[in-house]
Amino acid sequence: MFAVTHQPIPCVIEEFDIYVGGDVPVADYRLTGSDELGEEVSRWVGDRGAVLMANHGLLTVGATPEAAMKVASLVERTAEIIWGARQIGDLVPLPEETMEQFAPIYKLMRNT
Repeated sequence: MFAVTHQPIPCVIEEFDIYVGGDVPVADYRLTGSDELGEEVSRWVGDRGAVLMANHGLLTVGATPEAAMKVASLVERTAEIIWGARQIGDLVPLPEETMEQFAPIYKLMRNT
């Protein structure tokens, strides 16, 4: 839903910040299988574990296939939570100090 509406998935859960590294951005649309799609997506995953490919879907990265699958599962679950939360009100972001506290954890995990 988020990829086809070109909406990023906001980081509103601590676990999301730790394992994904922040919001999941939306890469610009590029044709399936094209070098341009690969180049566009690679611009976004340097500092986080996931990116939405506009009008395609989710791409995750991790140190192992299992780690990438964990990120995918977390992003999908969080997207469902966000969709539901928006039905009952506005999202409340994590405090900035929380994001700053967890940012180094993602960077440490990404490099192991």
